[in-house]
Amino acid sequence: MARKKQKSPDEMRGPILDAVLPHVAFDGWSEKAIKIAADELGITRAFIKLSFPGGAAEMVGLLMTRTDDAMLKKLKRKKLADMRIRDRIRTCVMTRILCHENEK
Repeated sequence: MARKKQKSPDEMRGPILDAVLPHVAFDGWSEKAIKIAADELGITRAFIKLSFPGGAAEMVGLLMTRTDDAMLKKLKRKKLADMRIRDRIRTCVMTRILCHENEK
């Protein structure tokens, strides 16, 4: 029977972030939230440190990058050039907020 190939620390960044996020509301970006996520994923905290050497701050950075990418994707579908500047700003800000809310 073939062994399942273990993912690299880089490949696990997304799943680790996904596992930590539900615990952030209760425990913050803390070691406790990271420990719970590690237990749920069946990996060690040392492996998480390999994936995120910058710790929780690096996790927040990845979350913001994901949110920015989602916002830009949604904004491509909107006709921003046809809007007044205040409507463009409002649309961009609201899209960003809603993308961040969807990450929770």
